[in-house]
Amino acid sequence: ADYELGAADVSPKSSLHDIRFSTWLPQVPDRTGDGGAGLRILSAKVTGQVGHQRVIVDAAAETDLSDADILAEVDGMFHFGAPEMKLLDDGSKIRFVLTGMTGKKPENLRGKTVRLTFADGQGHSVDKKVDLKP
Repeated sequence: ADYELGAADVSPKSSLHDIRFSTWLPQVPDRTGDGGAGLRILSAKVTGQVGHQRVIVDAAAETDLSDADILAEVDGMFHFGAPEMKLLDDGSKIRFVLTGMTGKKPENLRGKTVRLTFADGQGHSVDKKVDLKP
């Protein structure tokens, strides 16, 4: 029997369980640069006490950031939950708030170097290493 595509099969906002390349390929960052999207990380700072710290990142682009995302990586026993995001200005600036989590023994993010991968959700991204001042 022939397979017929239904409206749910071509939805632009598919579920996380969608396995079609056409759904996810546009979200893969361009390895040759930001493709003229003008992606910039403006600032990154740490707030809060050890064990309850957050990294606040302000970023900007020449494109719409309503589907933007960020990934933070730090050496050691750190990982981050999903970022909270708030569009600023006309939607070309965004603030990410990343909650830092450590193992059983709280560690200090201040003085660490964080690698930030900022993506606009349209296939463009930039990487930047930032020192989180003590």
